[in-house]
Amino acid sequence: MTWLIEPATEADLERILEIEAHCFQDPWPRQAFEDELANDSAHLDLLLPREGGKAAAFIDYWVILDEVHLLNIAVHPDQRRQGLGRVLMDHMHAAARARGCASISLEVRPTNEPAVALYRAYGYREVGRRPDYYPDGEDALIMLLAR
Repeated sequence: MTWLIEPATEADLERILEIEAHCFQDPWPRQAFEDELANDSAHLDLLLPREGGKAAAFIDYWVILDEVHLLNIAVHPDQRRQGLGRVLMDHMHAAARARGCASISLEVRPTNEPAVALYRAYGYREVGRRPDYYPDGEDALIMLLAR
């Protein structure tokens, strides 16, 4: 299957919320995604089958001056183990290169081992922690990729 990445619109929010609910124990509310659509720094992009059909995944990142911050990336559970997370990460990295960005940062749960492994495979390194970052009290790892 081949994939297409397109900017999300208001019409895509139901599918984004569906993916979000399947992927996270504390999913973002609709208002958070509406705010992202209205934010000039935000890039909320969908991964869609080129042949048509439902979005399989999304990524949300900000570009501010020469920095990128990854806020959210999710692949629907039915579409996992196909490299779609990497497709979206490659998309974000290409956008960062095109804009001459010096770094990409993110926060991730230390217990989200697949995500931590993905980020490390791209060369991200842990640079700190945010105590009690998540609603359940879990810390967040702060990871950075400097170019």
